[in-house]
Amino acid sequence: MLALDSSKVPQSLYPLFWLVGEFEGTGTLGGQFGIAESLFQQRVNWQVAGDSLEMKSSLSTYHIDQDTAEIVIDEADFIVQEGHWNVAKERPDTLTDESLFPLQVTVATSMRGIPLFETEFVGVVGNGKIELLSDKIRIDAPEVELANNLWREKYMFGYVNDRVLWVWDVAQVGDQDGLKSIASGGVGIIEEKVKE
Repeated sequence: MLALDSSKVPQSLYPLFWLVGEFEGTGTLGGQFGIAESLFQQRVNWQVAGDSLEMKSSLSTYHIDQDTAEIVIDEADFIVQEGHWNVAKERPDTLTDESLFPLQVTVATSMRGIPLFETEFVGVVGNGKIELLSDKIRIDAPEVELANNLWREKYMFGYVNDRVLWVWDVAQVGDQDGLKSIASGGVGIIEEKVKE
């Protein structure tokens, strides 16, 4: 892994410095909300832009050819997400743990090139962990099952053994079981993109 240099990240983004860079890895889609269970390759880039991190993530589904054992891409850029990550300037009174910092994150999600929804998240970061919970969701494609009646999203990220591991949970209106995992994965850094 490349050595991360937190001194090149603006002080306002220091709690997120371990995300800065270009990453790649793999994961699984969970077979929920009309999406078939499958494997995916992921490329994600968090890049410093002033006092924010700009993020772009692309998931491409694939399978392993049983004859050649090679990876075969089924759908490139199946799910694409773009967003802005900020450490909130004001600390909520309820956040009393000094090792945690409040986050405000906006993410736009598309599938097969169709914009599905845009979500505003609130959350916390600290000790190599991030937890985000949706605050506001704007639905752009209600005819797509994943976006239809979308009620809540949750993300968890963790920095473990030089990799960023993550889980994406989704719930729709009327779900008796609450949040269901739709995807999870792990990525390792391949290139730093920090402010010079």
